[in-house]
Amino acid sequence: MMREVTVQEFAQEVKDMAMEVVPEEFEGFMIEMSKAHVRYDEEDAELIFYTGDYNHGGNASMAIKIRTIESIHKDKGTYYFTLDDGMTLSVTETPEL
Repeated sequence: MMREVTVQEFAQEVKDMAMEVVPEEFEGFMIEMSKAHVRYDEEDAELIFYTGDYNHGGNASMAIKIRTIESIHKDKGTYYFTLDDGMTLSVTETPEL
């Protein structure tokens, strides 16, 4: 059963998880992250996905301004982000290796 969650609820639910972030459809640019962690930056009103270690192998991050998030829906452990430009990202917990 799909339910809508807020940015704050999402950040709280996944705060200790490693996540996979992939677009639902290729829309001209590709964002794909593996083993990403999530941080909610209340001061800058951003949701930040980050991965890697700057000192060992580099790092990557992606910030999404909260105002650009139309909705977040959760269905069976997958979160679907719909952004104001129509792009949809799916975010799931990284499977155990």
